[in-house]
Amino acid sequence: MTNKVAEAPKTESNQQPNYSPQVAFWKPYTKDNKPVGAVALFNYSEKTNRVFLEMRPQVPSTTEQNAFSREAGIVTMLGLPDLGEFLAVLRGRKGGLGNPDDKNGWKGLYHQNDTGSTSISMAATEKGYSLSVGAKKGSEAARRLGINLTFAEAEVLHDYLAEMLKNMF
Repeated sequence: MTNKVAEAPKTESNQQPNYSPQVAFWKPYTKDNKPVGAVALFNYSEKTNRVFLEMRPQVPSTTEQNAFSREAGIVTMLGLPDLGEFLAVLRGRKGGLGNPDDKNGWKGLYHQNDTGSTSISMAATEKGYSLSVGAKKGSEAARRLGINLTFAEAEVLHDYLAEMLKNMF
């Protein structure tokens, strides 16, 4: 599996999101000749003064070795409490996002609005961190995308989020 940090992957339509700056962790992976990887993009929008987490699934492509679908992705905005949660986990102050659950895991973060809901999970593992984002809109089936971050990638994410938090004030 190839890991690249701080490099935006190409999308099916070769369009880049209208954000700046951004950090991306892309994890292309093929299982049984089917693409099952994903990319996580953390984007700071100067226009809204917010950080967005976008997760895109890897999709089949005849023109690119590893393509990720922006259209099938999940986007959620991270508020100040969310950034605090991420930084607390990445600094080792807690084992995962949200409150502990009854199964020695973590409940994650939950956002709801008029069109649906999103959930974000991140927890420490022996090899780094697992990160996933889920979404449910109306009567559509719930979707979840996820990747694993190495400890080195987690350092980059920590520094990026800490710097973006400074930009928000």
